[in-house]
Amino acid sequence: MYYRLMRPLRYIQLYLGIGGAYIGAVVWLTLTSDPPQGPQFEHADKWEHLLAYGLMMAWFGQLAVARRTRANLAMGFMLLGGALELLQGLGGVRQMEFADAAANALGVWFGHWCTKDAGGRLLLTLEAKLKRP
Repeated sequence: MYYRLMRPLRYIQLYLGIGGAYIGAVVWLTLTSDPPQGPQFEHADKWEHLLAYGLMMAWFGQLAVARRTRANLAMGFMLLGGALELLQGLGGVRQMEFADAAANALGVWFGHWCTKDAGGRLLLTLEAKLKRP
């Protein structure tokens, strides 16, 4: 069923596995009580959120065929970012921040925008070039 929604990529299972592992890493990094420290400058964590969710959407945007599927993925990733922020606040160790949820949503939007035309066919193009003798 989901194959009709995905691009005809040779290694689609691998790509879905990588994407699933990436989502798992984002969930863990969001909910762990002691995440690894990234760069230290003002608002660095907002840039990390934007980059993490932008890459997530861009990755899955490479796999989706239809614009509607990509839009549904974008909505799902924005909901995931908001839900994880809520859960983070309920954990009692870290704080929920609306600015983080906004950075997540902005990253999803940017990833969606990057994959709307030719940018959404990078994996397909790469596979075609690697297939040639």
